[in-house]
Amino acid sequence: MAFVQISDEPISSPKFKTADIAVAFSRRSIQRISKYCGPETLFIYEDDIEDAEGEFPSEYKKTMGIPAVKIAREKLHPKVFNVLMMGTIVGITNVVKVDQIKKEIENRLGYIFEKNPDLRTMNFEALEIGVELAANE
Repeated sequence: MAFVQISDEPISSPKFKTADIAVAFSRRSIQRISKYCGPETLFIYEDDIEDAEGEFPSEYKKTMGIPAVKIAREKLHPKVFNVLMMGTIVGITNVVKVDQIKKEIENRLGYIFEKNPDLRTMNFEALEIGVELAANE
């Protein structure tokens, strides 16, 4: 489980009561993050989770099932499903530009991309697909 806080202002304390957006990749993570969901939370989950609806938090504003694993497996590679999901979040929030995310991915994984440039292409394509999915919601 990971938490990310984004603000134009300094964040004085990393603690929070409810999330604006909660993302679950597995049934177990649905259960673990439910306590951070409230009436204004957008709850995004991996659409491949069987019977996920029965595990949803008791409070949330809206849910989005994203078939990130399926799309990554069919169009790219299963390992980029998380980048696809990140693209969805970027597309929903618009708090960070796609080019900024690509630059940061390059900063973090550039040494790997040098050895296998196809990985760069797959990661960037996954990011773009995620942004497109958000635009269609």
